[in-house]
Amino acid sequence: MKKTISSLIMFSLAVLPSLASADVILPGSHYVEECVKVVNLDRFPDIVLTGYYTGPMVKDYETYTIKNNECWTKGYKLNSFKVYYNQKEKAGQIGTDNFFDIPENISGGSVADSDHTSKKTVEYSLATSSDNKVILYKSKVISEYNDGSPSKTEVFPGPEITPTPTNTCLDLKRGLIYGSRDLTDKAVTDLQDYLRTNGYLDSRSTGYYGLLTFKAVKVFQTKNSIKATGTVGPVTRAKIRSLTCN
Repeated sequence: MKKTISSLIMFSLAVLPSLASADVILPGSHYVEECVKVVNLDRFPDIVLTGYYTGPMVKDYETYTIKNNECWTKGYKLNSFKVYYNQKEKAGQIGTDNFFDIPENISGGSVADSDHTSKKTVEYSLATSSDNKVILYKSKVISEYNDGSPSKTEVFPGPEITPTPTNTCLDLKRGLIYGSRDLTDKAVTDLQDYLRTNGYLDSRSTGYYGLLTFKAVKVFQTKNSIKATGTVGPVTRAKIRSLTCN
């Protein structure tokens, strides 16, 4: 019993000073509010992001579903934070290869008074690579100041994605409409790969002909002087074949 009490006291002496220092604003410094969020999650309806944090006051770990354009939280400011991603049907699964480390202190912190920053908003965006890998990158930082200076906006370019080169002829053998799914021919995935590689579709290839694919087909049809129905019929199939087949 004495050994247990002694261990608890030693743990408290080790942890409590750091916990206290996290809340103290030292003389000559001030607190900077920080909001970190993802701003285009609504464009990826098949992807779910999960906030994951651990720390001295957390048993094992805590998670929550990240929502579009809402500031992230990690509970207490000393906690460690990661973002996990999954497809909808696997939401909440924690693995070793589906997470992003976030460098920002998403709870804010103190800076010297010589730094006039009073608030910082950090925006992240999602993208997918040509091989369907999910990418989360910092896209914008907005800084506000307490000395009357105008706010500063920094915009960062997205990752440079090189489309996977292909000489495959895309000859769709059946018509596709909203709600279509892959069969043995993977027709929907092949269509989505083509639309994504050529800049019409900003989403992953899922094998399901959903709203994003429907809209992408309409853009393709408009660009190629085809009636924009969003349905891949004989005329649209013939046009795709003429553009991809030698």
